Amino acid sequence: MTKLGLFIAALALSFTMAKAQTLNGPESIEFDPNDGKYFVGNTGTGAILKLSANGTLQNFATGVASGPYGLELVGDTLYACSGGNIKMINRVTGVTIATVTMGGTFMNGITHKGNNLYVTDFSAKKIHRFNLTTRQHNIFCSTINSKTPNGIIYDDINDRLVYCCWGTNAPVHAISFSDSTVTQIGTTTLGNCDGIAMNCSGNFYIASWSPNRVTKFSPTFTTPTTFMSTGISSPADIYYNRAQDSLYVPNGNNTVKKAGDLSCTVSLSENFKDRSYPVLFPNPAGNTINFLKEELTETTECVICDLQGKVMKKLILSVTNTSIDISDLKSGMYIVMLRSANKNIIYKLIKE
Repeated sequence: MTKLGLFIAALALSFTMAKAQTLNGPESIEFDPNDGKYFVGNTGTGAILKLSANGTLQNFATGVASGPYGLELVGDTLYACSGGNIKMINRVTGVTIATVTMGGTFMNGITHKGNNLYVTDFSAKKIHRFNLTTRQHNIFCSTINSKTPNGIIYDDINDRLVYCCWGTNAPVHAISFSDSTVTQIGTTTLGNCDGIAMNCSGNFYIASWSPNRVTKFSPTFTTPTTFMSTGISSPADIYYNRAQDSLYVPNGNNTVKKAGDLSCTVSLSENFKDRSYPVLFPNPAGNTINFLKEELTETTECVICDLQGKVMKKLILSVTNTSIDISDLKSGMYIVMLRSANKNIIYKLIKE
């Protein structure tokens, strides 16, 4: 086994429960930053469970017919794909707020940008759009090159939708927000791709049934490598937690597997290690944060995300532009990423 394989095997954890039957057809997983637990769509029982870091399971919502499949948390509402519908569920109580009839056939993958949800219809080969405020919906894209769309994510780095496909030699497609056009951005030798995720560096992860594994791709979909294969069985809608730099995989063998990547881990320069003050200051912060100019170049990109990975701010820093106004951000914790040609640095920021 390669060093990478040994590393992944050492990090991979299987969340097995005292009663294994409580995980029954886990399909989708979504992080709740409010309590640090994970929502898990349990299709075998038509329920949504809550999974803690130590593997403890508890019921969250029951009676979610036809699924639940894709899950997406936006604010205090959890959206769940259920047959041709979307269920809106209160994040705290687990009570269904509404069931929206989308006119779909098999609503499966789900993601969001801003005030809109985007949902793949596996059987009808379409992408639906749902407005969170008005609850109006329409077909966002129906010309998807005759391929069956499955997992979908919002690529916040390139501002586009990216989805993987079912079938043999499954390609990867992107959709433009401006005109809904579809472009093939990657080819694979994988069969029946179910889930797709992305880390803060722009690397993609695709779960496939043939072979049973998770494959990691570079941002340009070159140099694919096997990221996780041990204990993987019909992997479904995977989730990458950027705050913890970890990938979570629900499996057909009734487990949820976890592995850390560390490609987005805080990377401090040798020059910084001997200093008594941080590169990012103050922290906790008020309305402004500053960066040491020694850590910046003329093309350093700064991205500030919330704990769900939603981009709140993105701009270019330089040796003469070292401060950012964050007065418009709500109080709470954020992830700050500095990206340049030779390094990626990540910080946790507390906004007071």
